[in-house]
Amino acid sequence: MMRNPTWLRRAFSQTVVKMQPMTRHFSQGPASMQLDPSMGIVLEQLLRTVGTDRDVDQYLTLYGKMESQKFAVIKVGGEVIQRDLDTFACALTFLHRAGLFPIVIHGAGPQMNEVLEKDGYVPQYEGGMRVTDEYTLRVARRVFLETNLTLVDRLQSLRTPARPISSGVFEAEVLDPKIGFVGNITNVHKHAIIASINAGCLPILAPLAESKSGQILNINADVAAREVSLAFQPHKTIMINAKGGWVEPDGRKLSIIDMEQDYEEFLNRDYTGRQGTLLKLKELKLMLDNLPDTATIALTSPSGLVKELFTHRGAGTLVTKGEKINSYSSVSAAGGEGVLGALLSQSFGQQKFDSNFATKGHLHPHYWARLKEANSLLKIYCSASKSAAAVLADGVQENGKTVNYLCKFAVTERGIGNGTGSALWARIVADQPEGFFWRSHSESAINSWFFEKCSGSAKVQGSAPWIVFWYSKDKLPPTLVDKLVLKCEAVPRSYVDNEEFKALTESLVSQLKESFEMQAGRMPVICAPSFTSRQLCGTGAARSPQIVGRRASCVGLELQGLPRSLVAAPVVWDWSCKV
Repeated sequence: MMRNPTWLRRAFSQTVVKMQPMTRHFSQGPASMQLDPSMGIVLEQLLRTVGTDRDVDQYLTLYGKMESQKFAVIKVGGEVIQRDLDTFACALTFLHRAGLFPIVIHGAGPQMNEVLEKDGYVPQYEGGMRVTDEYTLRVARRVFLETNLTLVDRLQSLRTPARPISSGVFEAEVLDPKIGFVGNITNVHKHAIIASINAGCLPILAPLAESKSGQILNINADVAAREVSLAFQPHKTIMINAKGGWVEPDGRKLSIIDMEQDYEEFLNRDYTGRQGTLLKLKELKLMLDNLPDTATIALTSPSGLVKELFTHRGAGTLVTKGEKINSYSSVSAAGGEGVLGALLSQSFGQQKFDSNFATKGHLHPHYWARLKEANSLLKIYCSASKSAAAVLADGVQENGKTVNYLCKFAVTERGIGNGTGSALWARIVADQPEGFFWRSHSESAINSWFFEKCSGSAKVQGSAPWIVFWYSKDKLPPTLVDKLVLKCEAVPRSYVDNEEFKALTESLVSQLKESFEMQAGRMPVICAPSFTSRQLCGTGAARSPQIVGRRASCVGLELQGLPRSLVAAPVVWDWSCKV
């Protein structure tokens, strides 16, 4: 089921209006359908977590391009259903009103423990798995069904269609006879889930499986979530817990876990009495290892769910595969102007133009040349996948303290989604102990993230309405702040609008014509697909029978005296001139 992005935006904007009746009791219907007015307060709190309209627009466009079942898999712990059911149900309702259908898997550990302990049973665990004998399995079946229906009933009371699915999805075999009727999932049958979504219902799954012989088996909910994610390959997998993220033994909640860098250190910790935490860590790693590079997992609270899905700031703890961030001392070493220019042109929050700030700008043709001429380039950071990059240049000094200028911080939508942007930021912070500063157009969609990261900010009016940000572990003296603000005011704009870009490319075409008249032999030229390629093909020189043009796959070529930074993608045209 595909969703039209325009329809999604309209549905999202109408969500508040559609859900206003939740703040009142229904005038008709059974008592179970009557709603507490406090639900309106819960909804309002959820809406406050959502970013700007631009944030929402970015994500609704992204989600509208994918199949409904590939949107998200959400695993919710039993403790959340016990203590914060209303907030979670309201968040799911919010998503459903926007035309989004997450696949939900719930646990019920605390509920099971309560029943077992009342009957004198002490829950036993092996490696984070619940030891499940025949009696425990009977309790599990009953409690899972009750928990499943509790969530479904709450959703339906909010007029959100939901379908309970307590069997028929997971096929499994006994994991280890020593721990009883615990299943190792061998297959995920998708039909019931897809049918639920196609019917407009949220699928709510219980973690129970069946063997080929029909034996019911208990499944750890984290394991069930992992297998559903591997089967559906969603954009995002979200673990909802009462702590709202991954909390360290000292009480710190981590904002990101980079499996590339952190896994071994986490794995070698002492998990005595916390085998469930170790199991969760292993499940997260196994999941990420078998999902696409763009996939991420988030650990958050019910109140953070909407923020996690609709803002680039996210909420809770983001768990990523991790990606190496490389640093270079020159543009050519970082991949060249073509590669970097393509990345900058696709970056989230890029400066926009026109009265509504809706049209993306173009990188100025002489941007890289200006850096080179000023001899101010210090370092270029670039992720291995080229989904994030940053350019650091000379900044300002005072009393022996140097604060460098972060003149570009570019992250594509993919880099935002998989946490590469956060990893890039962490690398810059680590490399710049004295701090750094940057500027951003006042209408940029990424400003809300910058405000969270910065130590201070100031509005200025230079070549455009800028916000100047700075980051420093120590408080910067006012005189130094004044210097960095003046620096930002003086720096020329690095992006231009369509008209200015067109004029600049027409100037380039004129130079190319002259070059054709002056040079013989083969002349490679990198052109911007948006204007220059078409214009060059339309010139008298290009139409000449003596000149043959073709699109080549090579990159990194340079025409002497002409800027390569007009490239919006690494496109090369080889013009062969017959002598």
